[in-house]
Amino acid sequence: MLSGTAYADPGEPPPPQPAFTPAPSDWSPNFDVWPYNTFTSRVTPEMIGGMSDSCQWFKSQFDPLMGQINDFNRHLGDHHDDYTTGGMQRNADAVVANIDRSTAFLGPRVKPLIITNEPDNFGPYSPLYGGESMVHLAFQLSRISDSIKRKDPSGVTHANIVSAIGWANALRDSGACN
Repeated sequence: MLSGTAYADPGEPPPPQPAFTPAPSDWSPNFDVWPYNTFTSRVTPEMIGGMSDSCQWFKSQFDPLMGQINDFNRHLGDHHDDYTTGGMQRNADAVVANIDRSTAFLGPRVKPLIITNEPDNFGPYSPLYGGESMVHLAFQLSRISDSIKRKDPSGVTHANIVSAIGWANALRDSGACN
C-alpha cells in the first residue's frame, strides 16, 4: 500500500510541515503479545513516553510527509533525476527540511526503544510492541533525507521510500499505536 497525501503541484515546493507538539495521552503498550509480555520488566517510563509521542506524530504527520516525499521523488524521476531543472533543488530543500524536522522530533524519542540485555548481550531489540517498527521507520526517513541531500537518482531514494512505507504498514497493521 502506498502511503501519503499528495500536495497540489509537484513542480512547487511542498509547504512546511506544521510544528508538532504531542499532547497528553492515555496510550499504553500492548503486553498481551508474546514475547512482549515477557519484557515488561525492561520497559521504562522514558520508553513509554517516547513511543506515545512517536505514535502521535505518526498518526498526524507521517502520511502528509510521505505524500511530499513520493511526489518529489516521482517528479524528480519524471525530470530524468536532474536536480538543476525548474526549481527541483528548491523542492528538494523543502522536502528535506520537512523530513529533518520530523527526524529531529523522532530521534530522541525512538533512541531509548532499542536495548541490549546485560550480561548476555541479547539484542538489540525493543521490549515495546511496535518499537522496532518505529525505530526502523525513523531510520529510513533519515536515509531518504540523506539520499536527497546527496542528489541521488530517484531510483536510489525509492529503495528507502519503499522500506519506510513497509515499516509504516507494519506499525499500522500491528495496532501498536492504537
